[in-house]
Amino acid sequence: MKVLVKTICGSSLYGTAIESSDQDFKVIFLPDLEDMIRFKVDRIKVFSTGNKHKKNGSQDVDIEFIEVRRFLELVEQGQTSALETIFTPDEFIIEKDPLWDEIRQQARHLFCKKTEHIIGYMNSQILKFERQREKMLILEQNIEALERIVNEFGDKVTLSDIDTNVIHLESFQPSDRDILTSKKLKTNLHTKTPIAQMLKKSLHPMMKKLQSSNENFDMKTIMHAIRIGQEGLEFLLAEKITLPRPNANILLDIRNGIIDETKAFEMAKDTVQALTTAKASTSLPERGNFESLDSFLDEMYCRHLEDCLRQSSPKSA
Repeated sequence: MKVLVKTICGSSLYGTAIESSDQDFKVIFLPDLEDMIRFKVDRIKVFSTGNKHKKNGSQDVDIEFIEVRRFLELVEQGQTSALETIFTPDEFIIEKDPLWDEIRQQARHLFCKKTEHIIGYMNSQILKFERQREKMLILEQNIEALERIVNEFGDKVTLSDIDTNVIHLESFQPSDRDILTSKKLKTNLHTKTPIAQMLKKSLHPMMKKLQSSNENFDMKTIMHAIRIGQEGLEFLLAEKITLPRPNANILLDIRNGIIDETKAFEMAKDTVQALTTAKASTSLPERGNFESLDSFLDEMYCRHLEDCLRQSSPKSA
């Protein structure tokens, strides 16, 4: 392949890398002759040294390869991961072809106000966390109620020994938001399992797992959601993305739990609202003018194909 640009990306680019962060790189390329004539071009492919069954560490490397036309399609879609590459400072560029500067300039024809995917992603993360928090609250209430029963009636008492109509156990009733917990508790409701045993073997481990999941979500996922949203907001207002991020220290405070979850999610909600407002007022067009790039890309591919054919031709005797 012909490398048009290879950049450092991910947390090292954002300014949010920590000691355990892996190394991320992005390559925009023109495909090899063989792949083109055999229609075997992988428009996006990812290489990773990590194990897919566990989290990457500081020694792991991820490299994403994106074919140039596909890359520009992502720019037109308003994908922040593609826009970041356009605005990556020179000190984060490892290798580049002279064509890259022209590609970056041409990409400006694709700038538009498409931010639906950013807003949708942020809202999905906010909703996910709110449901997680609600699930934890319900489980906490049920554990407290069951512990009171054990304290009053002893370790051998079962739910079948108790009039459950006078006990406040919300998640015994199935609900859309807490169906897994409901089923777990409802199953035990119809057994002779001692409540003390149910608490020890089922509900306390369930709470521990939820707390662990909540911590992971709170520390990293919402940090990324806020970063993506703020990048989108800057792009709508100023038609640029500043890298590394000016508020990298705040993003790290979110990840490290220095900023509590309530404040972090208020920040996320405020960012969604600001994005919605900025989209309505930006001077950017509804969609990018990809047609204006077709001749540029066609010519670039033709020159690349000619170079490939020239290099592959056998030398004259």
